[in-house]
Amino acid sequence: MAALAPETASLFPPKSDEEKGKADEAKKDDAKKDDKEADKKADKKADKAETKPPVTIVADGFVSRTQALPGQKPGLYNQLAASSDAVWYVKQGDGPDDRSLWRFDLKERKEEKAVEGAAYFQISGDGKKLLYRSGKEWFVTEAKAPAKSGDGKLDLAGLRLKLDAAAETKQMWADGSRIVRDWFYDEKMHGVDWAALTKRYGALLPYVAHRADLDSLFGELVGELEAGHTYVVSGDEPKVPRVLGGLLGCEFAADPSGRYRIAKVFPGRTGTTRGAPR
Repeated sequence: MAALAPETASLFPPKSDEEKGKADEAKKDDAKKDDKEADKKADKKADKAETKPPVTIVADGFVSRTQALPGQKPGLYNQLAASSDAVWYVKQGDGPDDRSLWRFDLKERKEEKAVEGAAYFQISGDGKKLLYRSGKEWFVTEAKAPAKSGDGKLDLAGLRLKLDAAAETKQMWADGSRIVRDWFYDEKMHGVDWAALTKRYGALLPYVAHRADLDSLFGELVGELEAGHTYVVSGDEPKVPRVLGGLLGCEFAADPSGRYRIAKVFPGRTGTTRGAPR
């Protein structure tokens, strides 16, 4: 995490190691009650507010204000999202399919597993609801850990989506061009006129009839940069079932002519059973 401005208070200030007596504990409990009441009033006030205060970002010293979450070990984390009281992320385990959704409590400074095997998630705007996918199923639950297994399963059997394919293709083309432009290491784009190239190849968009056509255009556009490691990763495409054909089983033998000849052809199997060859 990083404070956007120098005057922003740290999320993780040093903790006191002083021991508290009974009187102090009582005061602490009273303070918690006061804090809860203050939070409720603040929430109500925030709900009524029509505008939010401006966000100030000070670039100078940003790196020095950056710190890791306490106690977190190096690992593969992705799909980071934050709410007012926690940070959510998917953490990779030992295998490629070993992924789970975790929640890091900012106040307690510890993480806990929210959903076992969740590959994707989204937190609602108010931070109270959690949408996640486990396998091929989707769930909506309260944003807390651990999530109750199977709770909030969505029935998507009757879901239908109407797409404007031409408009979607046009949007993907614009977004793809911007992504390459904004993230390419050379702001001068290797000396090419990126806007002109995008317009030139984009003239073929009305003739795109398949995602492979769009990918081909992307490949031509990115190829103009003459840079390595600039790949086009295809998106959603209809999958055609592949039918495996039989291969020739044979033995080769050396021929006096200096070449090889087929000395024996092994018989194949017939019928639907996988028994001995007939």
